[in-house]
Amino acid sequence: SAFIIPKLINGFKAIQKGSIDKITIGNIDTIKYFTDINDVVRGIWYAAQQPKDNYEDGVFQGHKTTIREIIELIGEALKIKNIYLMEIIN
Repeated sequence: SAFIIPKLINGFKAIQKGSIDKITIGNIDTIKYFTDINDVVRGIWYAAQQPKDNYEDGVFQGHKTTIREIIELIGEALKIKNIYLMEIIN
């Protein structure tokens, strides 16, 4: 899903409240690229200022990470212990 981070955050909050007991997502070892919109705007501006083909390829690649790493970061932020015991369906 293109909106995996909000889905996870909302899912974990719902689990904490007791309104759901699991989050169903796909492969959590999938590698995704996460890019902040501010970086994208700066990259576009930079590319527009350069002579044609005079900027590095991959300026919009973002940060490569797995969904598993995102789950762990969200768990830490929400102070959830034993996050994988919360029935994340892989």
